[in-house]
Amino acid sequence: MSTSTSQTTKEGESKQSFGRYLMDHWVLPILGITAYAMLGTASRIAITDGTKGGDFFSEYSYFAANCLGSFVMGLMNGIPDLKKKTPGFHQGVTVGYCGCFTTFSSWIYAIVKSSTPDIGAVEFFTGMSMPFIAWLFGNDIGATYVDLTKDSKSRISDKGWYIIDQALVVFPYVFTALLFPLVATQGVFPPASVYASLLSPLGAIPRWISSTYLNSLWPQFPLGTFVANVLAVAFDGILMGAAPGNTFAGYCITGSNVGLTRDSLVYRDLVRGSLAGLMMVCALIESSCFEDLVW
Repeated sequence: MSTSTSQTTKEGESKQSFGRYLMDHWVLPILGITAYAMLGTASRIAITDGTKGGDFFSEYSYFAANCLGSFVMGLMNGIPDLKKKTPGFHQGVTVGYCGCFTTFSSWIYAIVKSSTPDIGAVEFFTGMSMPFIAWLFGNDIGATYVDLTKDSKSRISDKGWYIIDQALVVFPYVFTALLFPLVATQGVFPPASVYASLLSPLGAIPRWISSTYLNSLWPQFPLGTFVANVLAVAFDGILMGAAPGNTFAGYCITGSNVGLTRDSLVYRDLVRGSLAGLMMVCALIESSCFEDLVW
């Protein structure tokens, strides 16, 4: 009788442990990525459209979005405890929001379609350097916060953090449900931008899965991020040739992860980290030029 009870207890604990693993590693991250990806795409469209009036941003329209998204990405990376305490929120913000707020494919497209060579050159060098600097700045702020609060004890239990994580994942859905109908009825965003925001998880989630499973195959090179970026830019080049706009590839590809990738490689091999970034950019430019061959 006691043996049967013990086996039942172990089976119950095993199912509970598997359920918690499934919730922490799949359900919450996917829900978080889905919600924050929509907000990230909407934020990118809003800030890109809102900064078109100035002389600088009219030529380099994705500069502000890529820098701000990279800054938030660096800030989140500078506070490593967030990933442990709030995995759903962390994945949602880094992969979903920052990954869709920044756009590598549109930046490459802007370089290819620059009106003059000097504008294309400035677009290339500022697009490569400034978002990475913004990422480092955000990372330093996060690290400073951790250093200042390292001696203080958290008053929130693990269960409390788990509830907070769930709330932070659910909140964007409520916000989105209230925001998008208002935006659509008031004509703030054109319908294409609304659809692009709502469909953004279709690119963000495959990018997350690719990075999660392929990046670990070769620690010296971000294979998953590289594959997602190259395929997305090639796909974006084809779509841009048919109908320019905010497409699927805009959220399947990310510029903020480039800073994170290079930072993770610096301590192991700076040369390989730099080559990874350079190879990624070269492949992306070549992929974008594929548009001219097709169309």
